[in-house]
Amino acid sequence: MLRRIIRWVFFLLILPVMGCALWFFALYTVCMPFHNYRLDQDEKIFRQAQHPSGTLLVKSFKEVSGANANDCGYLVGELRQFSGSRTEVQSFYTDQLKNDSRLKLLFVENGRFPADSIWSLPWAVNRISDWLVSLPEPKDDLYFIYFFEIGDGFFDTRCS
Repeated sequence: MLRRIIRWVFFLLILPVMGCALWFFALYTVCMPFHNYRLDQDEKIFRQAQHPSGTLLVKSFKEVSGANANDCGYLVGELRQFSGSRTEVQSFYTDQLKNDSRLKLLFVENGRFPADSIWSLPWAVNRISDWLVSLPEPKDDLYFIYFFEIGDGFFDTRCS
């Protein structure tokens, strides 16, 4: 009789809990590679962007992160150094920025991103400010060109 009770307790309590845990583990292991794949596809699109001659790559960035409540933000970008004027850089990117609304350009001012633009930036771009702090001296000859897209954040802990 005791064996029968133990067997029922196992089937009614432990087995469903284990099944749910296995189900969520399977969802996470299937969905995270999907988000990584989408980020890789966005990176391929971003790599098609042309950059002005005389600019140097300082650092590149690629991340899946939370965009808002239940969405993922896919961000690919480069922090670049330029010589010359900002208007030259801006005019070089004008056509590319018009052709793809997901491509954005942001200049560094006094070693930081402009305060008025911080609130309109994707969350992950705000974290890039740490790069600017780690530079040996504040620079104004830097800009950040980035590609940002929002998608469903289903079952990816990076998106919450």
